[in-house]
Amino acid sequence: MSLEQPAWFADVDAWWVPAVGEEVAARVRPLGFDAELRLHVECDSRAWTTQVRLLAHLLAQRLARCLPQYQVTGVVVRPYAVPVPLVLEEHWPELVGEDLGAQILPLQVVRQGRELSTLALSAEARERFRPLIPEVLEAARRLLDPDCALTEIPVPALYPVTVAVTASEGWDDPRIIESVLFDTWHDVTQVYGPGHSLCFEHTAHRTQPGRPRRRRVDGTQRRALRRRRTDLYAAGR
Repeated sequence: MSLEQPAWFADVDAWWVPAVGEEVAARVRPLGFDAELRLHVECDSRAWTTQVRLLAHLLAQRLARCLPQYQVTGVVVRPYAVPVPLVLEEHWPELVGEDLGAQILPLQVVRQGRELSTLALSAEARERFRPLIPEVLEAARRLLDPDCALTEIPVPALYPVTVAVTASEGWDDPRIIESVLFDTWHDVTQVYGPGHSLCFEHTAHRTQPGRPRRRRVDGTQRRALRRRRTDLYAAGR
């Protein structure tokens, strides 16, 4: 979609900051107006994307007051992240090498297609991938389109280790719970290292009898979770 930027648009301090405030302006970037005079914006995180979507009507009213000559009709918040293009996912092992292809996972494309986020299954894989980033970025751009928006692949984040926690309602001794959680933390750091985030999922509450509450995950996350379960099983044997 083609967006219009009037001559005054670049001077965001003159119109954007007064309309939304310094805190929002630091996190939300205006992109331009569409044919219906809706302002398109992008946010620097998923949390801010959700928040601005909830406040879009209020922001549109403020902009209408600050820009009476332009008659702003609404605010459109662009998605923070989109799935990795299928062609890039299919050729990923070729771009990073077969050995790293299973250790560095392409996660999502953010910042309006300019940044590819990845996850490393280990700190060792992350350090091996770090010097290859410029080469992988160039190869990815050639694969997608030399004129594509992709300009950055940051150093991967370490994949979080998720532990399911379940217990009966009567099992509430804090000392036992603390001991189990501490032992879990110790075992995870021994297997995966101290750099990984440790996430606990509580499955005691049930949406239906016999069915634990589940989170929706996308294809990339599902494949990564399968690998992590396999690794954990192998490590525990």
